[in-house]
Amino acid sequence: MSQSELAAALYAITGTATVTRHEVSRWENGKRRPTAWLDALALALNVDLAELLGPGTGFARDDAAAEEPGSDLAMLGSFRSADLQMGGGHLYSTVMGYLRTSVGPRIFGDTSQSDSSKVFAAAAGFTEMAGWMAHDAGHDPLALQHFRRAREFAQMSPDHELGAHIHASLSHLHIQQDTPAEAINQARQGLTLIESSAPAPHLSARLSAMEARGHAARGRSEACGKALARAERMIAHSTTSPASPWASDFDAASLASEAAHCELRLGHLNAAEKHARRIVELRSGPRVRSRAFGQLLLASVLLRQHRLDEACAVALDVIATTTALSPTS
Repeated sequence: MSQSELAAALYAITGTATVTRHEVSRWENGKRRPTAWLDALALALNVDLAELLGPGTGFARDDAAAEEPGSDLAMLGSFRSADLQMGGGHLYSTVMGYLRTSVGPRIFGDTSQSDSSKVFAAAAGFTEMAGWMAHDAGHDPLALQHFRRAREFAQMSPDHELGAHIHASLSHLHIQQDTPAEAINQARQGLTLIESSAPAPHLSARLSAMEARGHAARGRSEACGKALARAERMIAHSTTSPASPWASDFDAASLASEAAHCELRLGHLNAAEKHARRIVELRSGPRVRSRAFGQLLLASVLLRQHRLDEACAVALDVIATTTALSPTS
């Protein structure tokens, strides 16, 4: 990787152009240390953070910077941004490295009660993210372990929205494992968890959509429709960001994806096509992976409709636009 390529990779991850080719050169020549960029640097180089900080590398983390409030959320944003571009296959080891080297020591360290709740929220957030990356790589048993551990961490934090968010992830995984009854159960547990907290329409919509997926998997068209309608109302009234900074957004395109899966499972192909095209329409710009998933869903619908040429055209477009993604994405 050239100095310019590394600078460009760091820009893609962090969204800031502070690091230039000349700055990278200074790092290589030992004139400066990339103390504030270690997590992003590990991500760009596709190495475990522990490996980057290992003996003989010449790098050292500034402990004060590592403990700086908000740094965990900043890293979460960086990981999410990179995940949208490259896919989780590149990132799993880096996220796990961050948990081991940055979050883990603080869980067992000497922290105040307020700091402790923040650390457990961080542990839950990054562990849940690792679960999704394991799922993306096809390792669902490992993903289930991560999600369950994340739920345990979340229970030690006052952030109920984070806990509900993890229930939604568990519900999704149970859909993939063809255990729809448990998927419905997890979705309803998440909805119950946030009933007593501040309104969280994004989360309520996501949980309702997952409940709909469970009903669709069991062939319950009416119950599925009611859950989707509830999710649509939540999205329509949602004008703010997620209540918890650890919970990912759930927007109109996300709902269209879940609705398309529901309709396809129920055999409603025209409705499924409509929702799939809506995903492709909304997922433009840097959302390469999300758009690709929408296109693949559309291709599946077209195949079921015996529109083979159209399905092939969509699939070829996916191949042409996803060359930067990890092979395990």
